[in-house]
Amino acid sequence: ALLADAFVPDGRGPFPGIVLLHGGAFTKGSRSRCRAWGEYLAARGVVALAADYRLAAAGRPSYPAAILDAKAALRYLRASAADLKVDVERVGILGGSAGAYLAAMVALTGDEPALSDPDAGPSSGVSARVDVAILMAGTFDLLARWEHDRSHRAPDDQPAELFLGGTPMSARRRYYEASPVFYASEQAARPVRWLIAWGTDDENTPPADHSERFAHLLTLAGALVRVVPIPGAPHYWSIDAAVDD
Repeated sequence: ALLADAFVPDGRGPFPGIVLLHGGAFTKGSRSRCRAWGEYLAARGVVALAADYRLAAAGRPSYPAAILDAKAALRYLRASAADLKVDVERVGILGGSAGAYLAAMVALTGDEPALSDPDAGPSSGVSARVDVAILMAGTFDLLARWEHDRSHRAPDDQPAELFLGGTPMSARRRYYEASPVFYASEQAARPVRWLIAWGTDDENTPPADHSERFAHLLTLAGALVRVVPIPGAPHYWSIDAAVDD
């Protein structure tokens, strides 16, 4: 069972809605990390749904399950529009770190059959497309992430390997098929408006390999992209700092 917490503004609505996805290197974390964001957005007239998703562990990869779970949360938000006071024509997704990865994959693949769950339950016929994607300190190229982590993390702490269930030497095609940078086409990127933020001193996901490159590719595809580099900030700025900051 996967759970979500809804943060609903006062008033009649309908309000814009947004799914919130936590980080944790694909292996840890929960929706509770998004509470501050949920409260912040609800106080400003946005319905926020902080959702859990399946996490990876040794011998238990969570690709593509975690992407399908993020889409399930989005479909649930739309399917519950009447109860949650959501305007289904104004729906977005926000994530940090691994959550930013999932948000990017959802935004770029939407209702694509290859990344849709045929057993999604009552909301399976509801669209998983988004109008806006807000990505903070995200991983957008899993091959680059793997290469970086090989020299920066312990051998048993390799998020990309755990998430995908192999290395690029054993499952190379999966590293491409699972990376947002390879979905940044005109058809996929243009319908979405993008806000991409990162710390310039990100030690986990170097901006040149991830946020900066991804934003550049989206721009080349003709998408509307706003970038917010945070001078001197490390990877965890979106978690460690107060939301107002």
